[in-house]
Amino acid sequence: MEPAEAVELLRKGDARVALSYHNLGAQGAEAIAEELKTNSTCTDLHMNGNAMGSDGAWALAEALKQNSTLTHLHLQMNDLGDPGGESLLDAIKLNNRIQKLGLQFNDIDVEIMDQIHEQLARNMEVTQLRVHVAGR
Repeated sequence: MEPAEAVELLRKGDARVALSYHNLGAQGAEAIAEELKTNSTCTDLHMNGNAMGSDGAWALAEALKQNSTLTHLHLQMNDLGDPGGESLLDAIKLNNRIQKLGLQFNDIDVEIMDQIHEQLARNMEVTQLRVHVAGR
C-alpha cells in the first residue's frame, strides 16, 4: 500500500483504522503522522508489521503530542528499538488520552517498556477521573 492510500483510509472518518502489514515503512508512518495531527475521528489505529523503524515511531510520537482523539495505537513488529520506545514514552507523557500502546516484538529495553506501562496506567487514571467528573 502506498502512503497516500493509507492516509485516505484514515481520512474516511472511521473510529477504527486497520493499516497493519502493508509495508508502509518510515515514509508511510510519517504520512499517517501528519494526518493524525488534525484527525478527530480515529480512536483505534492498527499499524502492526509495517517496518517503520525508529524514524516512523518518532513521527508518530510527534503527532501524538497534538492528537487528542486517539486512545489505542498498535505498533507491534515494527523494529522500533529503544529510540522509538523513548519517543513514544515522551509523547504519552504529554498525551494522556492514550490508554493502549501495543509494542510487542520491537526490541525495546524492558526498562523503557516498564516506564511506558506506568505512564499508560496514569493515563487510565486520568481517563477514569474525566468520566467520573463528567458523569456526576
